[in-house]
Amino acid sequence: MAHEVEGETLDEWRAIPPAALRTRRAQFLAEADRLFPWGRWETRIELHYPKRGKGRPPYPLRPLLRLYFVRQWFALSDRAAQDAATDSVAIREFMGLGLTWERAAPDETTMHNFRKLIERHGVAGEIAADVAACLARQGWKIRAGEIAEAGIVARLGAGPS
Repeated sequence: MAHEVEGETLDEWRAIPPAALRTRRAQFLAEADRLFPWGRWETRIELHYPKRGKGRPPYPLRPLLRLYFVRQWFALSDRAAQDAATDSVAIREFMGLGLTWERAAPDETTMHNFRKLIERHGVAGEIAADVAACLARQGWKIRAGEIAEAGIVARLGAGPS
C-alpha cells in the first residue's frame, strides 16, 4: 500500500526525475560504457581474480572494474571512490548497482586490493594501453597530469586539443 504525500504516492515522490539522470557525469559515464571493451578486460582480469571459496566471497568483478575507472577519471582516493559509489546515482548506474541498496559499494580495502592485483599481473598497463587506443580512435589525446572536465567528453566531436 502506497503512502500519500500531499496528493502524490510515496513511490511517485521518491522517483528520480529523468533530468537528474542526465548530468554531465552521467553522460560521460554512458559514453565510457559505450566506448571501452569492458568484456575483454573482465576476461583478462578473471584469470587472476579470486574465486568463490572459503571466507568472504569476492566482490563482483564488473562493478569493481568500473569503479576502478571512476576512481582514476575523477581523481578519487579509494575511500572517496567508495563514497561516490554509495551516493552518486550516475556512478551506481554505471557500475550496474542500480538505485537499490541490495548491493553495497565495494569498500576501500577491496578497491586497494583490486588495484594491487591488476598492477601485480600487468593488467593495469594493458588496460591503460587499450584506453589510449580507444581514445585515439575517437580523436582524443591524454596528457599526463591533465584532468579534463568530464562534461566535455559527453559532447560528441569536441575533444580536448
